[in-house]
Amino acid sequence: MDDPDLRPGAVLEHAADARYCYRCGVPYVYRTVTLGHLGDYRCPRCGVARPALEAAARAVRLAWVEGSSFTLASGGMALALRTVLPGLYNVYNITAAVATALWAGVPPEVVAPTVAAFAPAFGRGERLHLDGHPVHLLLAKNPAGFNEVLRTVLADARPLVAVIAINDLLADGQDISWLWDVDFELLREAARLVVATGRRREDLAVRLKYAGLAPGTVVVEADEGRALARGLAALDPGQPLYVIPTYTALLRLRGLLTRRGLVRGFWEA
Repeated sequence: MDDPDLRPGAVLEHAADARYCYRCGVPYVYRTVTLGHLGDYRCPRCGVARPALEAAARAVRLAWVEGSSFTLASGGMALALRTVLPGLYNVYNITAAVATALWAGVPPEVVAPTVAAFAPAFGRGERLHLDGHPVHLLLAKNPAGFNEVLRTVLADARPLVAVIAINDLLADGQDISWLWDVDFELLREAARLVVATGRRREDLAVRLKYAGLAPGTVVVEADEGRALARGLAALDPGQPLYVIPTYTALLRLRGLLTRRGLVRGFWEA
């Protein structure tokens, strides 16, 4: 990523994993932070710095949950790309995938339309329609990723309505203390309603209380189907519902929708 106007600032978020120089242990100094611990950094003691970029995303234009467009610059070539994958984090993913494809000899005229036609995998930015509303399924599995999902959905200027489903099964991670590393404070002024569901719904509700969400903004619902119904009932006409689950919660929610005939199984082409 090489677009300092995209997310200006040099303050690491709480969820940043790598804060210290791997050579001498001094905290990095950042010119720009993009997400997590990524950005333009250097060590003030020994001089370790971000390597020169062999491939960079430039002129990034985020449409947030609707996707993005940017120019990939690599080896003197500039390739215009457009994707429906949501968020800044997917700009990183696509930059890495496209740089690898170009390195492997895939022609640019093949790469660009392939990126444009690529649809989100199930639950990873997948878009559904329920009861006349767009529904966005956005898997979140760790603090840095969760923060990016929150920033993506909060680009919508309307008061947020979301269903957040937290499980603690083996595939999710059984220690859910990571919820305290997520910047749920971002929701304090933006959320109209957050429905907490999943096995650890009460833990999520406590975390949201400490994040400062107003009383009545958070409701706890044990049944995933009723959680979706409560979220849908709180929407204005045409307003989207954002569903943010951990992995096994996603499987349960999507299984519920499949059994109701609202979506096809994720294994079906």
